[in-house]
Amino acid sequence: MAAFLAAGLTACERVEPAAAAGTATLTWTPVTRDTQGGALRDLAGYKVFYGTSARGLYSVVVVADPHLTSYVVHDLAPGSWYFAVAAYTTSNVEGPRSNVVAKNVN
Repeated sequence: MAAFLAAGLTACERVEPAAAAGTATLTWTPVTRDTQGGALRDLAGYKVFYGTSARGLYSVVVVADPHLTSYVVHDLAPGSWYFAVAAYTTSNVEGPRSNVVAKNVN
């Protein structure tokens, strides 16, 4: 059975104030180990989940470069937005989501 990836609580650790309203800049710590502590060799990238409630992260952006550790979400309507990140492998095995962070867009 394949081990799942461990994003940990440090992934998506902050949401920086954006230069313009309607965007959120997300950064996370790269995943280097699976949940069993082994070296991760088949990381394909990350999935950024977001939505207007912490339990409703229904929008997904695939960041297909495993070396990227940030992403800017554009075109956010005014209101509260919530974000999480998960790593995925070349076999499309998705690890657990990070902690959820929030940003209020004016």
